[in-house]
Amino acid sequence: MALGVHPWIAFLLEPWLAAIEQAGPGTTHWLQETSAAMSACLAEWVDPTPGIDRALDGARAASDLLVASINRAGWANAEAQRQIARAAMGALIEALARAEASESKSEIGLGF
Repeated sequence: MALGVHPWIAFLLEPWLAAIEQAGPGTTHWLQETSAAMSACLAEWVDPTPGIDRALDGARAASDLLVASINRAGWANAEAQRQIARAAMGALIEALARAEASESKSEIGLGF
């Protein structure tokens, strides 16, 4: 998937994007776990600029609201929230396009 970000970052985003697209009744735990794990990994891998932090928080919040929407209202009523989650992920991808590796990753030769 060509996201316009470093391949390591794309590797972390792809499962989260897939979970947003595929989550439905009975599978919201997958979206919750994926968004938590991938956002934690991203926070560790990239230098946490204020813009990236805001975008990451927004994407996590939108994913959590999608989970709540699916659990509460059922599949058909969750599509509006899914669109919001997609938009939040778009903002995160845009912010991450300018990301630099965190100091801890750069020190061990995993910079980009």
